[in-house]
Order: sequence, then structure tokens, then C-alpha cells
Amino acid sequence: MLAYVEGHPGLSGCEVADAIGALRSTVHYALTSLANQGQITKTGYPGAMRFHPVASVTAPQPADVSNFGISARHKLLNDCLASVLA
Repeated sequence: MLAYVEGHPGLSGCEVADAIGALRSTVHYALTSLANQGQITKTGYPGAMRFHPVASVTAPQPADVSNFGISARHKLLNDCLASVLA
């Protein structure tokens, strides 16, 4: 199921279930588990949830940047926000 979401980002659980021929309840459980494990992300709200693969991003190494006490994830978030606002 992870491979299917990676190949078809932005689908709902119902669309995934229909495409792979599985029960919607089974797909919902599997997608929720994958999201809880951080392997996929979900957007939207209950009843209109969409599933997306997690972008593979390599966090900067401490030797590459001076983090000034900021975690690598926080710096990555700041960098992403800065690129959007630029």
C-alpha cells in the first residue's frame, strides 16, 4: 500500500481501496497505521482525507551548518518556509 501511495499521491482512502480492490476498512486501517508511523502524510479533514508520500529529505549534518541550539527538523522547517516566502 505504501508503494501505491508513493506512485499515486493525493488519493483518498476510498480511491486507494477501489484501485487495489481491497476493503475500504482495511485500507483505512493500513493508511492510518502508515501515517502514524510517519511513512506517509495525510491532509484534509475527517471524511475528506488525502494521503501523500513523505518526501525523502536528508537533514543537514552538524558539520554543515551551525545550528545554534535548533534541531535539524526545526531548521529544515524554517528553510522550507523561507523558500516559500521568498
